[in-house]
Amino acid sequence: MTETLLEKRLTEVMDFNDPYYIHPSDHTGHTIVTRPLEGDNYATWSRAMMMSLEAKNKLGFVDGTIKEPSAKDPKYGAWRRCNQIVKSWILNSISPTLTNTVIFSNTATESIAVYYTTLKSFWDELGSYNDPPSCNCAGLKQIAEREEKEQILQFLMGLNDTYSAIRGQILLMQPLPNIRKIYSLLLQEEKQRQLADARDGPIHAMNVKKSTKNRE
Repeated sequence: MTETLLEKRLTEVMDFNDPYYIHPSDHTGHTIVTRPLEGDNYATWSRAMMMSLEAKNKLGFVDGTIKEPSAKDPKYGAWRRCNQIVKSWILNSISPTLTNTVIFSNTATESIAVYYTTLKSFWDELGSYNDPPSCNCAGLKQIAEREEKEQILQFLMGLNDTYSAIRGQILLMQPLPNIRKIYSLLLQEEKQRQLADARDGPIHAMNVKKSTKNRE
């Protein structure tokens, strides 16, 4: 017997292996990790998030393996629904101090705050492997300054090319601001863009390069 359109549609909807399938418990108010991202716990938070997202078959919306289809694609509506749900889970799993910089992101992988927090977690983890210095000599200060400059360059060069203008402005500053000041400047830039996008139409938040993932 020929399968009817309704039967085919029902089969597609009930395909639990399809990443577009939404379980009744997968609502936007759901929290999928026990401890929120607070700035110093990225490694454990990220591992917990990845485990939960993979268990729910939604990891592809974060790691980029599930690409955004064109607006004409029949699955575009399903992609948007799943992407919004995953973004909600991320928002529910980070501290309020980071929420305002993530909420306007267009997809589940965007935000200056998350990018910076990721890098800082890596820097802190690397620093924990080094023995504490045993002297307070002038050379130690120079080493610390050199390490911070390397972190600044890593942070700035990992940004999307749409931030090339402000990146160039920061690199020309004399003296070069510290990493916290640069982070603050970029947050201000991101917020201004979000406000402009909100006035002009659909929101298109910044993207950061996928190089952060490759460093893991």
